[in-house]
Amino acid sequence: MRTSAVVTCACWVGAWLLGSVPIGHLLERSRLRRDLRKLERGRRRSGPPDLRALLGGGVVDPSAALPTATELLGAALDTAKVLGLAAAALVLVHHASPGARRADFPSASAMGFLAAQVLTFWQSASLWAGLAAGAGHLWPVWLGFRSGGQAQAPLMALAVRFTPLAFVVAVAGYLLGRVLGGPRVAVAASLVGFVGCAWAGWVWAFPRWWGFTYGPEVAVWAGVMAAMVAARNLRAPLPG
Repeated sequence: MRTSAVVTCACWVGAWLLGSVPIGHLLERSRLRRDLRKLERGRRRSGPPDLRALLGGGVVDPSAALPTATELLGAALDTAKVLGLAAAALVLVHHASPGARRADFPSASAMGFLAAQVLTFWQSASLWAGLAAGAGHLWPVWLGFRSGGQAQAPLMALAVRFTPLAFVVAVAGYLLGRVLGGPRVAVAASLVGFVGCAWAGWVWAFPRWWGFTYGPEVAVWAGVMAAMVAARNLRAPLPG
């Protein structure tokens, strides 16, 4: 038990620190340095550089530009990073519990007393390690807790992995919100649908067809994730 708790805490701290590694940001900086070197070489041959080419090829409205290949690669790697850390926590905590297959081993997580739908220690560790990595991704310690962009892809991937039904409800709420109002309404509607579905799954014991069993821990986890998304999006200007 003590070994499992130590490994779980280490996984959460490690997931937060490794999740803070801004892969997309580093790729963008590398691309920018390459572009600056190319422009500097061009300036030496043909005159001053064209800054519009550096900042987006002359696009007047940056929000209308399609994502670059570097941005897509960065988002994919950041998403894989968060999901990989969640999976690593599950494997490490499971292997740190040598008596997990014994009948007398208390494999339920600490929130098991609230309902019959409970998670094992390793499932609980994976759930919160993924969220810790997502928090590190949104507010990276290596960048002074500042991050460019909204960077929601890793959190959406976590929702698909752990609470797929709630994710579907969140997408439906977002689309409905876009029809009825602006982007803030859409984000608020998606978060309400996501948290509401997770809590309804606990109350009415929704069957599990993918992800983890709905219960008190998953419901609380969904609420914490929604608070993170709200803090990252609703206070900042959103694209129309």
